[in-house]
Order: sequence, then structure tokens, then C-alpha cells
Amino acid sequence: MENWKVDKYECVTVTSKLPDDLLTFGNSLQTSLEQWTKDGRRCALLKVPLQQAHLLSVAVELGLEYHHTGGDYVMMTKWLAGGQSTLPRYATHRIGVGGIVLSADNNSVLVIQENRGPYTYIWKFPGGLVDASEELWKAAVREVKEETNIDTELVSMLGIRENLEGLYGLSDLYILFHLRATSFDIIKQDAEIREAKWMPISEWLALPYFQKGVFKEIGQLVLNAQKQQHGFTVLSDLPKMVVPGHDTFYSLLPPASSSPPGNQHAP
Repeated sequence: MENWKVDKYECVTVTSKLPDDLLTFGNSLQTSLEQWTKDGRRCALLKVPLQQAHLLSVAVELGLEYHHTGGDYVMMTKWLAGGQSTLPRYATHRIGVGGIVLSADNNSVLVIQENRGPYTYIWKFPGGLVDASEELWKAAVREVKEETNIDTELVSMLGIRENLEGLYGLSDLYILFHLRATSFDIIKQDAEIREAKWMPISEWLALPYFQKGVFKEIGQLVLNAQKQQHGFTVLSDLPKMVVPGHDTFYSLLPPASSSPPGNQHAP
């Protein structure tokens, strides 16, 4: 391989374009693997574009394994350090978010019914899946806007539901945020949403599926939001201590006065 980079964990990622010819690719990869092993590298990562899928069988013959796939590539890896591989698996969790949004008088909650899926009869919070490289609370704000056209701002994080039997065999996390509405005129998203409305909290809590289990606990979160009870404080854009970039921190306690500067969201 002509070009590669080494990360802080001593793993090599190939960055050069892969040769199309099977023999040329195989010889180049084998030579590189031997050299990386000799240099003490711990693992190798090879991204094979979909249009070069014919190279996959050669990589497998040289000991590489499938790690994950995207829409137009397959990522392959080989552990070089000896012993059992400690290279983390790819995604182990699927993350969704929901927004608990109350009306101006604090007596109704924003709810939607979906057009399709197994739970079209349930009045649920607007929400959806978190995009790659998206902060959790920002995903909740975005989803509420997309599905109902309601603008919101973050108040706090209220709770997390965990399901170990999610889609594709992944654990499923559903995170609920208390969001404060800054607009109140609903325009539903026709493609996904059958109906959206402000429902009186008392009416919503009386629905049969909110009388037990996790739904009953979620109902309690709405009451907590109505009473302005404190959830998790969200501190965003906190500078990382070791490497460049920023972190978001979710804390059950109010912001510490000694915390680094950041955007603080709390009731």
C-alpha cells in the first residue's frame, strides 16, 4: 500500500487508492502487512469501496475480517499485535431521541401519531434517530421541528429507556429531553406523521397504554416537566482536555461554578 496513516493506538489505516488488479493488490497488501507487523503496529484497517468489491476475497485470504459496512464501502481489519484482538466492534447501540414539549399554559403536551410502523395507534412524542456526529439534544430539537414545525430550546435531559433486543440485534437507547417551545403553531410532516396536536396532559396520561411498565414511567417524566423539576443538566461545547475538539456532558447536578466555559442548559 502506497499511503497510510498511524493513529495514537498504533493502528494503520490505508489512505491510498487501492489497485484494481487482484495480483497487484494482493502482493501490495501482503508486503504492507508484513512490514507493519515488523514495525510493531497493532492493527490494520482497510476501506474497500463498493466498486472494488472484487478485492474482498483477496483481503480475506490474507487474514482480514469484516468489521463494518457503510452505504458504499466495507471496512476490513486485521489484528497484528498477537493474542486476542482488542479492537472495538463497530456500532453496538442504536440511539433515538424524543422531545417532551409543553404548551404555553403548561397543561398540554405535544404528541404525534405516525403514518406507518407497528405503533401507529400510539400518541407519542415527536422524535427519531440521532444522525452521525450529532449531539443528542440537538437531534431532539431537530426531530421536533421536522415532524411538527415547532421550534424549541433545550431545558434538560429527563430519562433513558434501554432495550437489549433492538433492530439488527443492537441494543436500543431512547433518550427523552424536556424542550421549551418557542413557537406553537403545528404544521405536521405529511410523509411520516398522520396527526400532530397539543393534547391535555390529563387526557394523555389516561390513555390505556400509559397505565403500566415503561410507559407509566414516561408519563411521570411529563409530570416532572410540568412541575419544572430538575433533570440532567446539559453542558455542551466543553473543550476536551487532551485532544482538540469539544465534549457534551450530562450531569444530574447543576453546573459547577468551576466548570470550563460552555453552553449550559438547565431548568
